[in-house]
Amino acid sequence: MPGKMPGKLVLLMAKPQSYVKLRRGIRDHLKIMSSSELKVYIDLLISANFKTGKVRTNVSTICETCGLSSKIVNSALNRLAIMKYITYRPAKNQWQDAKIKISKYAPEKHENASVKSSENAQVEHDAKIKINKNAAV
Repeated sequence: MPGKMPGKLVLLMAKPQSYVKLRRGIRDHLKIMSSSELKVYIDLLISANFKTGKVRTNVSTICETCGLSSKIVNSALNRLAIMKYITYRPAKNQWQDAKIKISKYAPEKHENASVKSSENAQVEHDAKIKINKNAAV
């Protein structure tokens, strides 16, 4: 298994290639979240589809990533769902993907997307003007 050598534990760190929005308001929630819940929630944020907030993962993967037991991960997922941080439908077994969606997830906006949408808006505006001029003639 990668990352394990006889007698030693080697941690492999992935190079960050992007970032995830973490709202400052989470500070207010730290008082009611356990450290396990926070670990799981941050892992879900990082794993989420940046457009939809949906997460395709299973308990085993979260256990591996967060260094927690399946009992603690299941408990954390259930508590996050009760506190309405996520919607969660458990998988039939630990190897199948659970259905998880982060509540109040705001899709990330990329610079290229905003440039394209402003260009599209300008094209649409120009087309409307052209149509109005043709209609007036």
